[in-house]
Amino acid sequence: MAASDKQWIDAIGLRIQDAIECADLDVDTRELIVASVQFGLMMEPRLLQQFQAGNSLIESSYFEDQDDMPREVKGKHWRMVVRKGKMSKV
Repeated sequence: MAASDKQWIDAIGLRIQDAIECADLDVDTRELIVASVQFGLMMEPRLLQQFQAGNSLIESSYFEDQDDMPREVKGKHWRMVVRKGKMSKV
């Protein structure tokens, strides 16, 4: 199943966050940069399509087997790990 535009935008945000993690920027500035990029991608689909076409930041292979991997989301004063649960048959 192909990744949705929202999944692409979220993943691009995470990749950018990782890329600027080592920059000498405070947390608020890094979050502002990521949010600005994500908002820009939502407002201008052609930019998102350029990312989806493939580049060195993220490729479609990023989404392979992502459903089984926990995702970590961080904010200024919080951290959350999102795991996909499996339904059990009773």
